[in-house]
Amino acid sequence: MLAIVGSNLYTVSAVCPHCKDTILPAGHLAAACPLIVELTKNADIFATKKLGSSPTVAHSMTHELAMQFTRPVVDAIVGLACAPVQGVQIDFTDATYNQASAVVKAAVYGHCSFAEASAVLAEKLDAATSIEAIEKIRGAMDSLKSAGETAVHSATGTFLFVWAKVSNVISKRSEFSYKLEAVAKSKSAVHAVTLVRPEKESEFYEMTHLFIMTVIALGLASATIVIKFIDDTVFGTIRMGEPFTVAHELVLCYFREMDFDPARLLHMGNVFRRGGQDTLLSEARRNAAAFFRAGGGILQPKGNNDDKLGNVKTIKNTKPNGKSDESSKKPCPDFNGGRPCKNLKPDGTCTFSHKCNQFVSDKGPGGYCMGPHARCTGCDYDAGKKLRAPAA
Repeated sequence: MLAIVGSNLYTVSAVCPHCKDTILPAGHLAAACPLIVELTKNADIFATKKLGSSPTVAHSMTHELAMQFTRPVVDAIVGLACAPVQGVQIDFTDATYNQASAVVKAAVYGHCSFAEASAVLAEKLDAATSIEAIEKIRGAMDSLKSAGETAVHSATGTFLFVWAKVSNVISKRSEFSYKLEAVAKSKSAVHAVTLVRPEKESEFYEMTHLFIMTVIALGLASATIVIKFIDDTVFGTIRMGEPFTVAHELVLCYFREMDFDPARLLHMGNVFRRGGQDTLLSEARRNAAAFFRAGGGILQPKGNNDDKLGNVKTIKNTKPNGKSDESSKKPCPDFNGGRPCKNLKPDGTCTFSHKCNQFVSDKGPGGYCMGPHARCTGCDYDAGKKLRAPAA
């Protein structure tokens, strides 16, 4: 009987509770899971402001997402997130700047001047006692000399930058251009990205999902904190009956509050409950009405110099070539909303003109600004003449 019972017992092998053995090496201990080790190390970089270190995202991001957050981009995010309070001189005796490489990065990311960094490295060189330490400091000094061309002179906030990067993951799925670029020594290390606002509610929710994944993977915030923040700002707004466009703009408002807080006291755990929800919601509604306005409030499917473009047929699978029909009397709504153009000629030229579609009061009924800029980047037209609806 015992033999029969024993033959029916199954052998259960230990499976990692974190990655479910999807990450090699197989059979690793739970405490040594590469995923947990990676996330813990990344969070520690931002908690202790280790400028000499860089987050690892090999196991915690999708391949599509990791393509946007390359090593140089991640390094720049570390420098941006770990920057000192504006106007305050950094303390080089702090443990953050123990490594010579951290001093170089402090200068590159604008935490201090290059003269300050050079002086600090000179002091470290005088105090060095071993050959190995001396060589490291000399190497850092050489790096500092060549880093002037890649220094950060101005930057936006961390969360706004990450959100804009995430928005490009979705928008680039429809692109089929491939590029291999070797960065020359003289080229400035500028990591610029344009926010692409979601066209559909499903895209917005996917952006939110990818943003949560990115923030957790980089170590900028814990899962509990970022998910609670999204519940307050995104799903709380949707539960009130607001459209997803308002929720999107509200998230941007809260990102701005955190990114540009001069005292660096606001974060995802306290920014929503500090107050001002009604003010930011009102701003989000105004922004949604402006940035998600299709065709400037009047749908213009043809593009809209009717005498010239009336017979032009748009082709869905055509890729925008960046050009536009400047003879068109109607500005492109996609261009002004920061989105890829949809109304295209067979060669990829936009059937609209790439000019600002801000309504103004001094250019007749339905008049536009028509300046050589997109409205989403900020219209410099006379504020007293701007309108929220077409002039009658």
